[in-house]
Amino acid sequence: MNTSIMRWIEPVLYTLSQLLCAAASLAYLRFRSGAELTGKKLRAAVAVVCAGAAAGLAVQLLLSLRAGLPPAECLPYGLLISASFLVTLTDLSERRIPDAAVIAVLAGAVILTSAEMILGGGRPLRCLAMRLLGAAVGGGVPFAASALSKGGIGGGDIKYLGATGLFLGLGDMLTVMTATMLLASAAGIAMIVFKKAGLRDEMPLAPFICAGILLCLVSRALPI
Repeated sequence: MNTSIMRWIEPVLYTLSQLLCAAASLAYLRFRSGAELTGKKLRAAVAVVCAGAAAGLAVQLLLSLRAGLPPAECLPYGLLISASFLVTLTDLSERRIPDAAVIAVLAGAVILTSAEMILGGGRPLRCLAMRLLGAAVGGGVPFAASALSKGGIGGGDIKYLGATGLFLGLGDMLTVMTATMLLASAAGIAMIVFKKAGLRDEMPLAPFICAGILLCLVSRALPI
């Protein structure tokens, strides 16, 4: 297809994909919460979902324009960002990570892996192996940490990190986990210092996972 035409089509395609993700997220929240999702809760949910869609669109455009990825590879990243904002919302409000978000990220991982194996050429088996290693590390490390700390990390966090590892692959997943750990540790220390929480208080992990994913993808598109 003509390059000039694709310059116009890609942003429209990414925008539509993020609008679809936002609509699906709000429909899910409405279905789960029923009549409870009204007033301030509804406005907060809409704000978070829209922020996720905007962040997903920005990441898609950055990966397309700066990293040179084709649309078939950029589109799933918007799904990952939207799902991460959704789990951030549910983790902060209800201290849970919905299985629907885990399934969405797994579906995105399958689409992305298939696109890379078809379009990327080279070594498809290596690509698959790195993603499987990413899933093993993403799910295995927090599972071990949860076992050692007797439940310090929730099952939803473990499943979501495992799905994210399959999506991103080993290298990017190590970056995400490092960023997540550093951000969560810094936030925990700050909350203790300012007496907003104690040593035994639980802290939702999803916001830091989301931030780690964003930092990883932005650093890929804008090497720093």
